[in-house]
Amino acid sequence: MQARFSDLIAISDLQQLLDSFSAATKISVEIMDLGGQRIAATPGTNICREFHHANLQSRQRCRVINDEIRSRLENSPSMSYSCLDGLFEYAHAIRIENQPLATLILGQVFHAPPDEDAFRELA
Repeated sequence: MQARFSDLIAISDLQQLLDSFSAATKISVEIMDLGGQRIAATPGTNICREFHHANLQSRQRCRVINDEIRSRLENSPSMSYSCLDGLFEYAHAIRIENQPLATLILGQVFHAPPDEDAFRELA
């Protein structure tokens, strides 16, 4: 039987570490299990859930990129991507003895000033 990430890590300690990192860098962080459920996250990660997941069409675009992330992380330990709503993130597979346990996600970040008109149109 494969161990679960949350069985191996003290989640409350991990949450403190993520919160400290996010406070220092202003970068949102979350860790997702293999089923796509949140294990730990900093407050900034709610932007996607509150805005993009609020309607079915946008939520479907998120599912497409989440499926792609899982697929690409099977062959590579990390990746960067721009989601279909124009937000940039980084993902890294968390593995023990080459067995995937979870995914670390950094972002969303902008590499240039955001196109406010495009986000207004999305809204």
